[in-house]
Parts: sequence; C-alpha cells; structure tokens
Amino acid sequence: MPQSEKCPISPNYKKPFVPVIDSYESDNDFKFFVELPGVSKGDIKLDIKDKLLTLSGEIKTTAKEMEGTARFTERTLGAFSRTISLHNNVSVDKITAKLENGVLIITVPKGVPSVKKSIAIN
Repeated sequence: MPQSEKCPISPNYKKPFVPVIDSYESDNDFKFFVELPGVSKGDIKLDIKDKLLTLSGEIKTTAKEMEGTARFTERTLGAFSRTISLHNNVSVDKITAKLENGVLIITVPKGVPSVKKSIAIN
C-alpha cells in the first residue's frame, strides 16, 4: 500500500480521479451513466468537438472538511476528464445530460449528424 507524507494509510492520496462510465445502446439512442459522487452540476462541463464528447470537472473539498490533522484519506479529489468517442449517426444538438444521485446520465439520440459545442446539465 503506498504511503504519503501526510497520511500513513492513504491508498488514494494524490491519485487522479477517473470517473467510471457505463454505456448502453437502444434503437433510439446511446446512454452513458457516469459516477460522480459528491460533484455538483456546476462543477461539471460537457463539450463536443470532432465527434468527441469530453466530460471534465473537479471534485472539491470544503474548508470545514480540511480542519484538523488527517489520520488517513481515501477520497480522491481534484480535476478530472474523460472523453467518449461518438458514433457518426448521432444528433449532437439533441444531447441531454442530467445529474441524479451522484450519477450523470448523458443521452445521445441517434439521427442526422449535427453540430453543437457544449451541453447544459439539468
């Protein structure tokens, strides 16, 4: 188990956060389920460029959480980014995203290709 200079028991200390993604395809769309525990929708950004959907953001901690001396840390904090390659037959301008109970649900409808630069998260 790696040790840190701050916390002797901290397997995730300074380890980058990489959100895990499940992907499903139906007759009408592609759905992506991204685990983002503790992340608010204001800290998430979704952009599209050249058929690539990029999810980025940051997991933050509060000053109150940082009070005192850490005995061990297991949560991973900091900036993250994941890129998903989209199929040719998707309607980019109709992509929706919703954050629900720590899971970001991205719905990418199939259809005529279109262009869009960013997606609002509901």
